[in-house]
Amino acid sequence: MSTNPANPITPASANFEKLKVKLRELFELDKADLDFGIYRVLRARHKEIAEFLDKHLEKTVREALQSHGSLHQSGLEADLHKAEQAAKDAGINPEQSPRILEIREKLKAGNDLDALADEVYSHLYTFFSRYYQEGDFLGLQRSTVHGREKYMIPYNGEEVKLVWANMDQYYIKSSELLRDYVFQIAPGAGTLLEAATTERYTIHFKLVEADTEKDNRKTSGKSTRAFALDDENPFSEDGPNTLTIRFRYREHAAERNLQDKLNADTEKTLSDNLPANWKAVLFASDPAYRGKDKKDTRTILQKHLRSYTAKYQFDYFIHKDLGGFLRRELDFYIKNEVMYLDDIEDSSGPKAEEYLSKIRALRRCAVPVIGMLEQLENFQKKLWLKKKFVVETRYCMTLDRVPEKLYPEIAPNAAQREEWVKLYAINEIKKDLARPGYSEPLTVEFLKANPHLMLDTRHFGRDFALKLLADIPGDLDESLDGVCFQSENFQALSVMQERYREQVRCVYIDPPYNTDASPINYKNGYKSSSWTSLLRDRLQRARPLLDESGVLVAAIDDEQQRELSFVLSEVFKGNNLGTVCVRSNPSGRPTQTGYAVSHEYLIFSGGGQKAAIGRMPPTEEQMSRFNQRDEDGVFEWRNLRREGSNSDRSARRALYYPIYIYGTTIRVPQMTWDETKEEWIVHEQPREGEQVVFPDNEQGDQKTWRWEWKTVIESLKQLAVRKDRSGKDYIYYKRRPHEEGVVSMSSWFDAKYSATEHGTALIKALFGKPLFTYPKSIHAVVDSIYIAGAARRNAKVVDFFAGSGTTGHAVVNLNREDGGKRNYLLVEMGEYFDTVLVPRLKKVIYSTDWKDGKPQTRNTGISHAFKIVRLEGYEDALNNLRLKRTPEQEAALNTAPEKARDQYLLGYFLDVESAGSASLLDLDQFRDPFAYKLKIATSSAGETVDTTIDLVETFNWLLGLKVKHIDAQKGFLTVTGEKRAGGRTLVIWRTLTGDVIADNKALEGFLSKIAVNPADTEFDYLYINGSHTLTDPHNKVHLIEEAFQRLMFDTPDFGMEA
Repeated sequence: MSTNPANPITPASANFEKLKVKLRELFELDKADLDFGIYRVLRARHKEIAEFLDKHLEKTVREALQSHGSLHQSGLEADLHKAEQAAKDAGINPEQSPRILEIREKLKAGNDLDALADEVYSHLYTFFSRYYQEGDFLGLQRSTVHGREKYMIPYNGEEVKLVWANMDQYYIKSSELLRDYVFQIAPGAGTLLEAATTERYTIHFKLVEADTEKDNRKTSGKSTRAFALDDENPFSEDGPNTLTIRFRYREHAAERNLQDKLNADTEKTLSDNLPANWKAVLFASDPAYRGKDKKDTRTILQKHLRSYTAKYQFDYFIHKDLGGFLRRELDFYIKNEVMYLDDIEDSSGPKAEEYLSKIRALRRCAVPVIGMLEQLENFQKKLWLKKKFVVETRYCMTLDRVPEKLYPEIAPNAAQREEWVKLYAINEIKKDLARPGYSEPLTVEFLKANPHLMLDTRHFGRDFALKLLADIPGDLDESLDGVCFQSENFQALSVMQERYREQVRCVYIDPPYNTDASPINYKNGYKSSSWTSLLRDRLQRARPLLDESGVLVAAIDDEQQRELSFVLSEVFKGNNLGTVCVRSNPSGRPTQTGYAVSHEYLIFSGGGQKAAIGRMPPTEEQMSRFNQRDEDGVFEWRNLRREGSNSDRSARRALYYPIYIYGTTIRVPQMTWDETKEEWIVHEQPREGEQVVFPDNEQGDQKTWRWEWKTVIESLKQLAVRKDRSGKDYIYYKRRPHEEGVVSMSSWFDAKYSATEHGTALIKALFGKPLFTYPKSIHAVVDSIYIAGAARRNAKVVDFFAGSGTTGHAVVNLNREDGGKRNYLLVEMGEYFDTVLVPRLKKVIYSTDWKDGKPQTRNTGISHAFKIVRLEGYEDALNNLRLKRTPEQEAALNTAPEKARDQYLLGYFLDVESAGSASLLDLDQFRDPFAYKLKIATSSAGETVDTTIDLVETFNWLLGLKVKHIDAQKGFLTVTGEKRAGGRTLVIWRTLTGDVIADNKALEGFLSKIAVNPADTEFDYLYINGSHTLTDPHNKVHLIEEAFQRLMFDTPDFGMEA
């Protein structure tokens, strides 16, 4: 080809066409007909991206190679001049010189830039194909050695390092395709990109029933879940050119190629029953399909059926640093597979320049493509990492905590009554002389007689909930016994960070075991890798919640015990405290290798240096000694002097010092430690009447105190002056049950740990049928969390694989036994949240004894309250995106140089044009913060509906606010509380009218009414939505909008630490 840029460009090579197909796949252009999630967003700019691939990419390669062509031509001309001069000097006819004739032929042919360009296209295709598999970039570093691909393991000097295939990716397991699969067809237009004026048809695949399991677990080998056409109502025309096809996702008898057979059944049913116009559309040949031969074709329906039914079986990953990874790998690829140093060393100038031109062309093409891929991945990463909106907030509390003045509104509420009938069988309560009976509607007297019925604010309006919250005495958050998050656990843990950082004493998790009986869904070939990514990211977010003494305990079996141990060691910096073997299945679970598994493990890891595995609860004999009680529970008085081994003064000399007592008063005198003599020098004589007490026994032996002197000063409320056995005044301390018990053994074989007898059977007793597979024994969980920190009566316990709610049940049981104030924080994303977890808590709070789903006693209930928080999902965030390009932006792009337009498209358009989308914070909606709406999927099989989200609750979590009080007045809502790190806080939400002067006047009037002056020091922080003109001498008034945006998107990327 001529090197003259003005010459026409020859047709592109097969390698270039192959590269374009691959890049269209990477940029999702092959999914231009899909109309949901990220596909809908990208479709808005498909034409511009396609134009870049079709025109600019080839132009970039050829321009990069032009300089080599010119240099090569100049080199040949110089060589020809030298050869002709040499022939002339030697008296040789130039027309007879082989060398001269060879050079002239090369000049006549010109440089073959097509071949060089083709080689560049081939390299680009090889490079981008290497890391892309089924929609995800896997961070597998590779090179080709002696014609074979080799894997490169990143290593930074660690003694032991666990590496897995997708360790650089977030595991998100999107259910987007299951929820809402929509595609569009423009018959006769070729592609939707060409269908500007062509009539379009929209097809929805809707799931009307989903039989899912906890944490995406699959069923046993005897059955499997698959998609089948809804036999009751398979399809309907729902508007002009709109068709809905309905599916059910349920269990079927396992057989080979089951889904393919069900898809064939679907095709036949639709072919036999669809109207002719829809048959013509769906059974048309897919123009984009490239089969093995002319006979290998597929229809539009087949394409989307396979996509819909197959993709739900795979994970979805987001790379944590795709741009950095691909740029590093590009350099590595060029150095190892493009640039051969030996050849360059032996090459002439033009040949060396040819290598450099290829490298230049590779980089000029690959870097912008990498930039576009990085933009797409980082945008999805931004959506994944951002803290999610609270979609719904509910409060559940026993009636004894509800003000009686609200009872007249509760009694006639049919929805609440029906729930109580279903949960508690209150319709079986008969009237007698002591109490009223069931009636429809209920009576106020009936409510008063049943104080442990649990009210759920979901059955009441917003005004009722606000009245209820306003009348709760004391601190609102302090009054709650738990919080249940209906959310993907990664998102819930992110939302918890600011509120509960370093406040949790115990984390208990029972993740999916990934066995043949219960594997997570995973990408083919990466079963353990996907599971490990799932766990590592969530454990990284759980660890900061633990306090210095906090312990995480994870239940697991042999399938992933090795990987989990490595991950826990990495996340918890090697602070693994121990492993317990539990006989959870005495009858054994048969395996393919010929033995029955009856055990599983509990792995304990410490959140700080003070973390340790505690003792088992004291025995009945031990508890009988604790015959005293105060506000912290039962105790016994024990002599502060240490007895037994290591109690002599010589063993711990610093614990031998005087304590002064006078009546009931106890104090430690001023002292300094003498390092030479190893004793305390007392600088303060006893006051008149004070007795000096040393830890000496009746025989005069010098012993030690149990506590150092600082602890005595800090714990005076736990001490008292009492008579010892000789009748003398002495010092005693309150010894509590958790300070003594049974040392936990590394093997638990008691029958009470059987998951069948005390897990499955318990669920059946509570609900009348086994609604949940693989529940843990309640006793196993109680003992696990007890020795992991829940022995403390005020411990906070987290379970982010909450499943059926056994951990919450265990906390309720412990509080019921000792009057404790432990809190649970439970996270579950599946349907079990509403059908098992929440109802289970409501049931066990009401009664301790159940059979066939009905309470056997009605006098064992406890006072209790918990909050339910439903979070926006990742799919919800995707489905609320809208790209918007203003006329000014469009004009600027139209007049910008081509290079600038490409840079904008490849690097910036998503962030710029998605700004203001509802899921990315639409600040305009803050004018009426009580009407902020998102399109939210109602369930995994539900429709997407406009939902008013809870901005107030969302902001409370973003601030990490410990809420004390919520109050609503006309046009205003106030939240008072305290931040985790300290700082009294007032948040004021108001509905704005658009009249700035009137809005500010109303604000000033409201502040005057509630007696709040920003110039005062009553509050350290004051947050208000909307602009204001308040005087702020202490710089403590903040705009909610600014704080909201910063806190929602300023999220730590824990994954990048690894």
